[in-house]
Amino acid sequence: SNYPTSSQWTIYQAEQQAKSSAQTAISTAQSLISDAQSKINNAQTKIDEAKNLGADISSAQSYKDKANTDLQNAQTFLSGAQSAFNSNDYSTANSKAQQTQTSATSAKNNADQAVTIATQLIESVNKAKTEAQNSVSDAKSKVDRAKELIKKAEDIISSADVLGLDTLKPKADLDTGKAKLDSASNYYTEASTALSQNNFDKY
Repeated sequence: SNYPTSSQWTIYQAEQQAKSSAQTAISTAQSLISDAQSKINNAQTKIDEAKNLGADISSAQSYKDKANTDLQNAQTFLSGAQSAFNSNDYSTANSKAQQTQTSATSAKNNADQAVTIATQLIESVNKAKTEAQNSVSDAKSKVDRAKELIKKAEDIISSADVLGLDTLKPKADLDTGKAKLDSASNYYTEASTALSQNNFDKY
């Protein structure tokens, strides 16, 4: 008869089930690879942002490099899985697809870790920048206020000179004040320059 025997039918069903399982595993693996690639791209964007702010990105970069290696391994496993599937070796296809999933998941996790570190670096640098900006802004207010006071002192001494009062000591004090102000102005200029160069720790 042309009908399959029960054992042939059992083998056929088992083969169809193995094929279906392998297909599902390969499909899941492809999806995970796509996710991993997207996360690695996201990590690179964050790392570049942190690098542009002058942060030390070595740790984040290291995780991203691991993610890239994992992704390459995943792609190699996937290629093996697809090759086995096309040769009707569904057991090998399934096993290679599982390895693909493991590597792709590891790539995602390492990329996530890189993003976390880079994000922390960006937040840390931005916090330092804000603090530095506040300090520089505060310094500018104080320098401007000191300039006003020195101008008033000069006016008072001029008036005292006109009245014939002894202004020797006030003049000496004023000169000291001017020297201190010049020094403060120089520090302020240096601090402003450092801030514009993203060197937040110096001042």
